[in-house]
Amino acid sequence: MADIYKLYWSDQYLGDIQDPQLIDFPWLVGNFTPGQIDKQLAEVLEWFANVAESDDDDDLLDPPFPAELTDNWYIEKPDGLREAISIPIVNRDDGTITWR
Repeated sequence: MADIYKLYWSDQYLGDIQDPQLIDFPWLVGNFTPGQIDKQLAEVLEWFANVAESDDDDDLLDPPFPAELTDNWYIEKPDGLREAISIPIVNRDDGTITWR
């Protein structure tokens, strides 16, 4: 059975990550199955995905949402332990998620 990690912002469950793999230390990637994601968090994830595609780091200086939404992102591993991560990058085209 494949490893399934869970993505959280604060205590809000956002979806499952299957088959996580190290791609380029410290970056990991996995197949993402989103759960119920509220509109505001969906906008945060979309904004960061767009910034990642554009390679324009200047955009990171002034995100269009409250700063507290950039904190408290976690991955819960199959053993139940939570690990803090940066805001993940969701690729809707191929259904993957990347984080560090």
